[in-house]
Amino acid sequence: MAEIDFIKKNAKKMSNQELLYYLPNQTVKTKHTLSSLRTLKHKLGITGGKKTNKGRAYNDFELRIIKSPKYTNKQASLHIGRTPNAIGKKRAKLREEGIIKW
Repeated sequence: MAEIDFIKKNAKKMSNQELLYYLPNQTVKTKHTLSSLRTLKHKLGITGGKKTNKGRAYNDFELRIIKSPKYTNKQASLHIGRTPNAIGKKRAKLREEGIIKW
């Protein structure tokens, strides 16, 4: 978490290569919203991907960064997705409230 907070504070000042250097090479659970992570993704030069649920922000996200020394920064993979557990909890809550039936 400390690395993510550090990156968020300094991301605008850093170059893409510096950002990649600071990003951890493993899966990190984070509470930050999707929009800020998407900003980080764009800052890294890795764009694309579709918005989830009309841009609504959820609590639990998983930030998975895979980098290799032989790759350039544009080839590093930054995967942002909701954890399966978070999806299950969210859907269970919506089912109880009668908003969704499935």
